[in-house]
Amino acid sequence: MFATDTETGLAGIELVLNDDPNDPNRKLLTAQLNAWQWVMASRQFVDAIYTRAEVPLPGGFWNCEAPGLPAQRARIAIAIRASEPWACPVFGGRYETTFYCPPRITLYGENDFLHDSAMSSIVTHEFGHHLTFELTQRDNSAHSADHAEGLADVFAAFLLGDSRLARGIQKGHEATSFQRDLATGAWRIGDPADLCNDDPWQHDTSNHVWPVLPFAWDAPGPKPHRKALPYSGAWWDLRGLLEQAFPGTGTQIAEDLFVKLYETKFLVGLPAIGLASAAELLVVDDTPYFGGDGCIANGTPHRAQIVDAFAGRNLYLNELRRGDADASGVVNVADASFITNYLFLGGAAPSCLDAADTDDDGQVIVTDAVYLLNFLFGTCATPPCPPPPFPGPMSCGTDSPTWEDRLTCVEYLPCEDAPQACP
Repeated sequence: MFATDTETGLAGIELVLNDDPNDPNRKLLTAQLNAWQWVMASRQFVDAIYTRAEVPLPGGFWNCEAPGLPAQRARIAIAIRASEPWACPVFGGRYETTFYCPPRITLYGENDFLHDSAMSSIVTHEFGHHLTFELTQRDNSAHSADHAEGLADVFAAFLLGDSRLARGIQKGHEATSFQRDLATGAWRIGDPADLCNDDPWQHDTSNHVWPVLPFAWDAPGPKPHRKALPYSGAWWDLRGLLEQAFPGTGTQIAEDLFVKLYETKFLVGLPAIGLASAAELLVVDDTPYFGGDGCIANGTPHRAQIVDAFAGRNLYLNELRRGDADASGVVNVADASFITNYLFLGGAAPSCLDAADTDDDGQVIVTDAVYLLNFLFGTCATPPCPPPPFPGPMSCGTDSPTWEDRLTCVEYLPCEDAPQACP
């Protein structure tokens, strides 16, 4: 099956369907039509955003059959492998370019446990890879796998307005099954062989923040899709925060930020996901298109939402004073009270959990209140009692996340620089 368009729009669609006479339920035909529908929806989504955001597709989608024709839109083939039902535990789809012209999205047929993968989020995720591939002129060598997978997840989630990928894929558990969730960082737990049974899928949500933890069943290390969850989740959070702040237009602002950021990244390569992600986005946000003035020192139009979204996933580090749990700017006995109220009396959570981790052991527990009181009153076993570790209770500084310490600091105003005047 092929779905194509030309410079005239959708009038150039070419649709070639294959039917299977041995398939009385027409599953193959249904899968092809569904896949074609979502490829075309993806094309329309890309065109709408790029047009609105005033971002040209560089040279048009590159066409391996007719290179050098800037107005020619590239073909993409969709292969439904219904004659080879999923060799459990294989599921999902893949984007193939090495031996195929036009590039191909391959989707696997259903088996006894899982529905056909020609479903909306899988098709749109794979189209996200097609977008990356075409806009980089068929050169993926400069892309990190985790960043590419995160980009494809964000594309699918933004198009569908759904944070869950492969929602309802498991037979008998349609209401609860999904592969991963950008909102919660949930990832289906277990070895791929676990797919081959009727047990409901279980999910781990530790992937909510960066860096993601390694697991034995994920050896030799976290899969790129899972490593990308904090990044794609930050984008999903940003979409929600912008819609809250700017009802009716916030979603479009998130989409525009997304394509504006990748306008240049596509051409220079996608680096590994890390702490530079939000800083790069703030530069984009401060451009005239979004109402910025090009001087980040005095803030950017959507800084509050960007920082909150990425700091909540440990992809932006706010400065803090360790021990200042209530973010008052002063470390005193009220902070110990704030910690105990949070832990035992249903009190408000610290806006900067890392600041409440007074002994810097990667968790906020009652020993943090004890550690702080010992420091303040000299009641430890061998005075003088040590102060809270770096950056300490008096100075502002950042605490880089590690596998052992992934506490976030979404907001800490006492250390936030006041906006500066720009020339």
